[in-house]
Amino acid sequence: MIPAYARPAHRRLREKLEQIAEWNETSGLNIFTPGSTELGIITSGVCYQHVREAIRRQACSNWPDLSLPTELMRKFASSVERCLVIEEGDPYLVEGARMAGIDVEARQRCIALVN
Repeated sequence: MIPAYARPAHRRLREKLEQIAEWNETSGLNIFTPGSTELGIITSGVCYQHVREAIRRQACSNWPDLSLPTELMRKFASSVERCLVIEEGDPYLVEGARMAGIDVEARQRCIALVN
């Protein structure tokens, strides 16, 4: 794409991303499961189901992979004493939370190397 078209396209893209972020803060796709205030768990995707099966008494939240609802994450993290992020694959939830200044814990990276 040549610069004359790329600049306006980039502006439109940034506007759409901002609209998606605003929508994601209020969408019904964000799930909060109340529980103990000692530990709150932030998950996404299938990890939410695994966490709910393994730990039923803890507060848990599930967000779609669209755009991180940072204000909801901040509100959830402040409602619990300790906030843990459990995710599979790349650590986009924990990195997004930390970039937003939210104090969260994450699992240690475990990578199995196979010859």
